Amino acid sequence: MIHEAIDSHDSTEYLGDMGEFFAPASTDMVDGLMGRYNAMRRRVEEVAALFDGDRKGVINYFIQGNRKHDNTRYSSLSAENIFIEEGAIAALNAEYWVRALKMTDVLDFMPQTRRSEWWEQINEMKTPDFTEETVRATLTELLMMRGTFLAERVDGIFRALSREHVTNRPEGFYKRMILNYVVTSYETVNHDQAGHINDLRSVIAKFMGRDEPNWQASSRLIDIARRTPGKRFMVDGGALYLKVFKKGTAHLRYTPKSLFA
Repeated sequence: MIHEAIDSHDSTEYLGDMGEFFAPASTDMVDGLMGRYNAMRRRVEEVAALFDGDRKGVINYFIQGNRKHDNTRYSSLSAENIFIEEGAIAALNAEYWVRALKMTDVLDFMPQTRRSEWWEQINEMKTPDFTEETVRATLTELLMMRGTFLAERVDGIFRALSREHVTNRPEGFYKRMILNYVVTSYETVNHDQAGHINDLRSVIAKFMGRDEPNWQASSRLIDIARRTPGKRFMVDGGALYLKVFKKGTAHLRYTPKSLFA
């Protein structure tokens, strides 16, 4: 079991200096990012001021005249809400937080649970205001936490396992694991579950001393596997085998000896 291997050895034997596993990230990149953000924010504020007051009535003609035929999608558009500064700033903040996260390697090392939390804030445009102080503090904290992300990944994988299948044991990980809802009812990849599979691949890669997969890599793999339900795919040189079934479950089998070869 993975957790037994971790518990029965000194953690420093495997983790060592965590800095050696991660790509260096320069905080100097924040300066350029902040410059672009501040310039774009000024433009948003200028546009909001330009269309304040009586000018909004004129803009309504542009909206009504150029509205597409899909009225259900565009029915909420009006000059009263399209030029609200608060909403535009929220969208701007979300976009620049994505850029900031992609400047470092934290998305690759972040466990799926944390990635889901970040993407939820970004998609709902509820991210913090993009100030230099907040950006630097947040990126520094995330970069310093990369070492602890390994334990969070293991915990996240365990919690993602199906509780309906007896092959999944409540006390730890075994050779065979099953995850539900890896493919949705619309026959698309469930990216949260794909992220947990990616976390498993990353944990195995860590112990094998191999490069970890990109955080989006397993979504592509599942998308290929779902097209031939029940077919076994060899993953990461045989360290892991994957089958995806029509009902949306993924069956995983790993070779324990590969972890400590």
